[in-house]
Amino acid sequence: MRKFLFLSLILGLCLYLLAGYKVRQDMFYFPNSQRISLVNMLQKEVLADEDYNTIYEQTGINKILIRQLEQQPDFETQILRLQNNYYKHYYVQKTAMSIFTSWDKVLDRKGNWTPVFELAPYENGDIFVTKSTYTANWRHGHAGIVVDEVHGKVLESLEPNTKSILQNASKWEYYPTFEMLRATKLPKETRNEIANYALTNLQGVPYNILAHKWQGKSPTSTHCSLIVWQAFMAFGINLDGNGGIWVSPQDFAKSPHLEVMQIFGINPKKL
Repeated sequence: MRKFLFLSLILGLCLYLLAGYKVRQDMFYFPNSQRISLVNMLQKEVLADEDYNTIYEQTGINKILIRQLEQQPDFETQILRLQNNYYKHYYVQKTAMSIFTSWDKVLDRKGNWTPVFELAPYENGDIFVTKSTYTANWRHGHAGIVVDEVHGKVLESLEPNTKSILQNASKWEYYPTFEMLRATKLPKETRNEIANYALTNLQGVPYNILAHKWQGKSPTSTHCSLIVWQAFMAFGINLDGNGGIWVSPQDFAKSPHLEVMQIFGINPKKL
């Protein structure tokens, strides 16, 4: 019996250390494609599909957002700035959020927390996801939903003993991993309604990591990914990519309802 307990302890420790190694490996993805000059391409009067694909590979911005940026006078400058951020090398450091939870941060030479990328244009109903938060050695990530595109507000459920609140969208630029997801098959009017529903009905809901999905129209508990799911489910749209009892930030990347609009610090081939 003692031998069994000893071997179980050793095995558990090995698994914990292995999980810790995996967590450190997932801190930040640097693109493996070679950086190229986009200047001549960006000066074309009309971009071809292969041009949009190349720009996506070099910036993490998809065709829909690129075409939106094309309407702005500083289009070339913005794309080159996004490319520069995409190909920078960053020093990512694990920092404590609470006793059990940590998040990855990028620090400047003075040790100050610094933003690492620039948000592309976002809209109401867009979903923000990061892999940069974890508990023990479980990289669960974090999610939020844009509810006020004009003032840059994201509804989030943050941690135990708190209630869901509005946060500035700009804070997401400090995460070294990021995805912006959008329900592109829905008209903008519907996405506005989803955002307004979340803003009106899902603020002030207590956090509970064990909160389940089926609580009806008046949920009494939530967590970061569940609050996003609840907003869309109120309109009959199930964003859970695997259909389980619980929903996680990673499940959104597998949802057929969502399209990646912007990606940073995450391997787009391993979503």
